Amino acid sequence: MSILSRPTVKWGNLAGLVMFTMEPALIVLMTLYLQDVLHLSPLATGLAFGGLGLAAVAAGVVAGRFIDRHGSRTVLAAGLLVQSGATAPLVLLGAGGAWLWLLVPALFVGFFGFVTAIVSFMVTATSGLPDSEQGWPPA
Repeated sequence: MSILSRPTVKWGNLAGLVMFTMEPALIVLMTLYLQDVLHLSPLATGLAFGGLGLAAVAAGVVAGRFIDRHGSRTVLAAGLLVQSGATAPLVLLGAGGAWLWLLVPALFVGFFGFVTAIVSFMVTATSGLPDSEQGWPPA
């Protein structure tokens, strides 16, 4: 229990909780939007989400470099800001198919921020801990 009271562990995991409640819920809502409002097929909906995989790969590659350059807490805060900032324009979505021009780039940018924040929150939450307290297997 003493590990959980350390500031980096506490704040890093709180950020992880916030992050993991935002983006997965957004994906569920956007799936419903694409299929129930825009009447896209499941295949077309999946293709609309295809760019998220590319965003995840790109963010996974550059997140470590960002952390080396700016620090894990700064990158974590930036990732959360990018994620939430990219979500904000989605309130403008309407019932026409033309709104895909807003949806797809916003999801791409938001997912880039999400994956960057995932890497940063894990680095933040485990920073300052000895290797024996950072995970499995136990020492």
